[in-house]
Formats: sequence, C-alpha cells, structure tokens
Amino acid sequence: MPTTTRFTHPALPQPPALYLAFELANRSWKLAFSTGLGQKPRIRSMPARDLDILEREITAARRRFHLDDSVPLISCYEAGRDGFWIHRTLESRAHTHNLVVDSASIDVKRRHRRLKTDRIDVLKLLTMLVRYHNGEADAWSVVHVPSREAEDDRHLHRELLTLKSGRTRVTNRIRGLLAAQGLSPSSLARDFPDQLDAMRLWDGSPLGPQKPHLFVHDVRSESDGADAPGDPAPGTEATLIAEPGPLDREEMQCSVAKRLPP
Repeated sequence: MPTTTRFTHPALPQPPALYLAFELANRSWKLAFSTGLGQKPRIRSMPARDLDILEREITAARRRFHLDDSVPLISCYEAGRDGFWIHRTLESRAHTHNLVVDSASIDVKRRHRRLKTDRIDVLKLLTMLVRYHNGEADAWSVVHVPSREAEDDRHLHRELLTLKSGRTRVTNRIRGLLAAQGLSPSSLARDFPDQLDAMRLWDGSPLGPQKPHLFVHDVRSESDGADAPGDPAPGTEATLIAEPGPLDREEMQCSVAKRLPP
C-alpha cells in the first residue's frame, strides 16, 4: 500500500465566494474570513474542534460581508496532525468546498521566516487561497484526500512498518547484549527462549535460571502466494504473539539483560 502524498486540482465554483482559512492548534483555532484580496479580513479565535462555534462564526462572517447562504464557502487548512476529519466535516456542509494544502509548498519570504504567529500564518493562508481560486494553480499544492477506506488501509500499512522497525530494533538490542558475552545465536525465532537454555558463557556456566518472555512479530499471509515472514506483501496482517504474557519491548530487553552477567 503506497503512502506517497498525492496532489490534485479540485474544481471550485466561480467567484463570488466567502473565503475561510484555518490555522489549527491543539487548544485553539484561528479563523480568517474574506471575500477577496481587497477586503479587510475578519479574524477570530475559537476553541479547537468546537463545531458549534465554528458554525456560528461562519454565519457571522456571512452577515459581516452581506452574503447569503447560497454564496459558496471555500476554505483551507494545512495538512498535519488533524488529518482529514475537518475536511470531511466541512465538505458535508451545503455550498462548502475545502482544500487541504501541503505546508511545504507554501512560499515563505526570507525576511519573514522568523516572524511566525498564528495571525501571520492564517493571513498568509487566506491570501494564498484567494490567489489559488483566482487562477494561480501553482500557488501551492493541494493534497488529494483519500477515502476513509483508503485511509484505514494506509494506517494499517504504516503500523506494519512500525512493527517491523520495532522488531529490528529489539533484535539488534538482544544480539548486542549476547555479543557482549561472546554469544551469537543463529536466529531469534520462536524457539529463542529454548536457545537461551542451551547457551553457555565462556566458562561453561549457563546464562541464568530465569526464562525471558519474548515478543515475536509473526506475519501471516492471507493468501498462498505471500512473501516470507518479515517481508510482507500487501494483503498480509501483522500479529503480536507474547509467550506467555504480554510484555512490552523494554521489559523484554530487561528480561534478557537480567540473565546476562555484569
């Protein structure tokens, strides 16, 4: 499942329009409304994720600029931690069109790089939004918003990559602990705890009486033509198997470390 960001050029209604730019933060959102480049913006702050207040602010902006409900609302915000739920919320409204923009595509003048406030950022977004709607298609890059199903699949793929990366980190850590004692196991498979029982230190002494618990990332295929474990193809699922109890990676490392002499 590819995770590369795709860009698009959505069709938007012709002017006039009410423009709305969002500057999103965890606790509050900054809103900037306008009807064009020559219009003084209406800037407001609101609690983050409060959709009732957002609806009231949109209604108040329509009154401020003397626009009825039939005039389309064109909004935008930068792609980031908030994902696409805001986009879907806005698109569910009548006469509303939203753009999710790639922040890396927004040009920042060198002299303004150190001047960064929510007000400056939201005004910059608002100006870029108006320019884009007026025909400057290369003003920035608009992110293609995936469907909910495609987004779920992408999250699953990223989680699988995270699990594989974590497995590699833990495997390397265990190998390092054992190498410090002159030991080099052939593999760290499911029978690794049994391998520990047979390992001996340089003086012939065992590692220790405690048996560590080991997390094994087992990739099982849903079809007969899947790749080998550790190199899954699309259509596979990642399963965490704990024997016998669910310990996290740090606990597993500590368990192995306890068996090794200082």
